Amino acid sequence: MGAKEHYDWVNHFNDQNLYSNRLLKNDKTHQLHSLIEIYDDFYSPQFSYRFNAYFFYGKDRDINVGYDFNTGEPDGIVVHHYNDDDLLVMQSYDEWDGDLNNLNDDDPQLLRTYYYNSDNLLIERHSQDREERLNNMLGNVYDYEYTEDGLLERLTLKTWSVASDSLILIGGNSFEYDGDLLSLSLEYDINIDGSNDTTYRTVYRYQDSELLEQVVYYEKQPATGEWRLIGKRDSEYDEDGIITRKEQRSLYIDNAPRRVDTLFYNYYPSGSLRDITTTVTDSQTFHVPIPRVTNRLRHHYNDSVAIDQILSPRWRSPIYQQNRMLLKSEEYVGFYPFDGSESDLRRQKKVEYFYSEIIETSTEDIIEDEHHFSISPNPTQDIVEISTTDNYSGELTICLTDINGRQVIEQTSYPNRKIDVSHLPPGVYVYSIASDDKRSTGKLVVE
Repeated sequence: MGAKEHYDWVNHFNDQNLYSNRLLKNDKTHQLHSLIEIYDDFYSPQFSYRFNAYFFYGKDRDINVGYDFNTGEPDGIVVHHYNDDDLLVMQSYDEWDGDLNNLNDDDPQLLRTYYYNSDNLLIERHSQDREERLNNMLGNVYDYEYTEDGLLERLTLKTWSVASDSLILIGGNSFEYDGDLLSLSLEYDINIDGSNDTTYRTVYRYQDSELLEQVVYYEKQPATGEWRLIGKRDSEYDEDGIITRKEQRSLYIDNAPRRVDTLFYNYYPSGSLRDITTTVTDSQTFHVPIPRVTNRLRHHYNDSVAIDQILSPRWRSPIYQQNRMLLKSEEYVGFYPFDGSESDLRRQKKVEYFYSEIIETSTEDIIEDEHHFSISPNPTQDIVEISTTDNYSGELTICLTDINGRQVIEQTSYPNRKIDVSHLPPGVYVYSIASDDKRSTGKLVVE
């Protein structure tokens, strides 16, 4: 398939009735189907690449597949599974054969599972590769502990030890708060004797308005046990609490920064982020420190479509102050030889986003009744027919998917007309039957 054929296929897949409940429930008008990422390597053009990603939506899972368009090879498949509360319960990554009909993750290379308490707080996360799963080893296990107020208090990491055939604690993070505001975080390693060895400390300071004003980073020196300042980040905001400037200091020598990155944030009248311009002052490079413009990240939007009108994968977060439909982002960098002027910035990366309009009848016009259309016989071995409760005789659309969400049948039919399912493996399938204004869903058992 070419790019247009891929896009049309994904668009058609996402428009199927099986997934329309989520669209109607959220009252969305557009859905993100794909993106194209283009990276230009000025120094080594042979390493430039173009990558395409496509997004599929389901009630219980979102799917992301990709192609490396330099080689034409499929890149991989990532599947996020959700429970009825829309909480992420499983994430998988695997190689992919490029077949858009094959969107399963039965035996992934990497699997993460998530567990929650009765308050829907994440309490445990497991990460396993394929070999660990096959050998019943847990891989890495992250445990989350909370205060009585539901604030994260401790995060610990355990990893599977082949020698002891069990999980062993290797490190973690602890967090302290001033009220509800994070004030201190510590990162520590676990020694062989079980003692803690704190390695990093981060201090958080806030304005009176509770906006984060400064983050200070320290590293413990192994030889002396003293804490050394390694970085600071200061943030400034406008009267509406929107960040306008961020200054990052690093490479401290004798408590004096050797490098300062200053980020300037600019916004469109709609409130969405327009660009971030980065200047760098590096006293290690210049005898007289001079700020140089080294990077610019720019975003383009469709201001007529609000972010909450767009159906996108649940794992994707809006970018900065994004409140409109993001169409394109571009990253410009200084290209050697570079004197610090903006005219020397060249585009290194571009990402374009593609959407389709959701053509859907309003919820008031749709009658969803699981008994309006039905399939018989059920269970069946070879042939089924659609029946209706009101003698409807017009055209119908039937979609049948397996338990993994893969569509196995999609066709038009009419009531009391035979439909062959003898080619389907035995199992439980989900059917969706729709006319112009009525829809029914249910389960079909093939024996």
